[in-house]
Amino acid sequence: MTISDSNLYADLNQRARAYSGQLWYVPFAYVGLAGAVLAVLDKVPVDYRGGVLILFGFFSLAVFIHVTGLKYYERKAVRKMRALEGWGATTSGGSRWFLNYTWYIRVFLAISALGFFSAGAAVYFGKVGAVVAPSVLVACLVAIAYEDCKRNKLLIASIRD
Repeated sequence: MTISDSNLYADLNQRARAYSGQLWYVPFAYVGLAGAVLAVLDKVPVDYRGGVLILFGFFSLAVFIHVTGLKYYERKAVRKMRALEGWGATTSGGSRWFLNYTWYIRVFLAISALGFFSAGAAVYFGKVGAVVAPSVLVACLVAIAYEDCKRNKLLIASIRD
């Protein structure tokens, strides 16, 4: 490994560590924020409660997408580190889905987004909204998860090669 490769390796290592750190503290910050929103929800005027819940549903979806991106770029950094290490690579960088805690975080975020959307739609739009809004959200989450699975399958295959 040359000096420029060594600097690149150190940069990639730092980047992978930063992504891993965010994968731990983003969900905890989300749970704290969700608790704060639910704690002050009774102080929000009744006319705005549905809107607040729907808005937090969108925020939950954004956190879901952020966590998905973090895991992808963490794996990408590890793949580049392995390429720099060459044949005797010491970093593994790939795990089965059930060993990957980000899957559980994303399931939690998807369920909470669905819950916030459902509750907000029920309050804001009535019974019809309680059915339509979650259906649209589920369709969006399935599409995101499908694309993420395809992308990660290719990335894991390149890591293990």
